[in-house]
Amino acid sequence: MRSVLNAGSSFFALFFFVACSGTTPAKPFSPDCARREAGTHCIGERFVECGEDGSLIRRDNCGAEGLVCDEEVGCQRCHPGAYHCEGNSLYRCDAQGNALEHLVDCEEGLQCSALGCRDLCADARDRRSYVGCEYHALVTMNSSLYEGFSFALAIGNDELIPAEIRIYRGETMVERAEIAPQSMDVIRLPWVEGLRAPEEGGSAWVPKGAYRIE
Repeated sequence: MRSVLNAGSSFFALFFFVACSGTTPAKPFSPDCARREAGTHCIGERFVECGEDGSLIRRDNCGAEGLVCDEEVGCQRCHPGAYHCEGNSLYRCDAQGNALEHLVDCEEGLQCSALGCRDLCADARDRRSYVGCEYHALVTMNSSLYEGFSFALAIGNDELIPAEIRIYRGETMVERAEIAPQSMDVIRLPWVEGLRAPEEGGSAWVPKGAYRIE
């Protein structure tokens, strides 16, 4: 609240000085240009041009037009040299950022990626990293935070194609979701009561108590 009041006071003082001096009013300060150098910038998929005084000279919402933002030239069809997947076909953006050039259609069993047509799950197993295609999630004792809180999974997808997620307890599928390319989502799941609050605060064995994510 203090910063808002200070900003309002500064604006009033500036307005009073300008009105008395008879000079041309300055362009209004823009939050988009706060702490940014003069010139062009991308804020997400918005292209902005900022003045030396922090004013906004230009703003284009590239994302609203299905375009991407490039700091040098503004809104473009794609980032020059970047890979893109449409279905299971791989494309690469041309040097001007104006068009996608078709490279290859992936065969059955392979997925489109920036590395070409790959078996992404096999690649993940070979890398032996935390990025993969199968996980197990387990509720741990959390009796003090039950009210108002949910058990949840944060799932990210760093690939160029959507990730189809299925979550099971035992053989029963309890949730499914689609995670968009290069994004993440939070999936809330029911508590497993036998694990969240075991009797007498001790250990517990709950058959099919873990969630399996595929």
